[in-house]
Amino acid sequence: MTHDEFAWTPAYATDLAEATGRVLGIGGLALPAKVLLLWRQRLGAAAVIGMLDAKASFRRVLIELIGTGRKALR
Repeated sequence: MTHDEFAWTPAYATDLAEATGRVLGIGGLALPAKVLLLWRQRLGAAAVIGMLDAKASFRRVLIELIGTGRKALR
């Protein structure tokens, strides 16, 4: 795997969910109920992708779609 590839493994999905839980648990992130529901759905999707053990050039594709730096924020 090259530096621009990303492996969405079950471990990555677990780490993402645990990190989100820690941030929410310490009050580092306050989300309205509707936004929290959407985030939970994204975590569920992350878990499914993790189970698939998907490997692709996700970073390269995202850069092609949204760019980098300030361009990505627009």
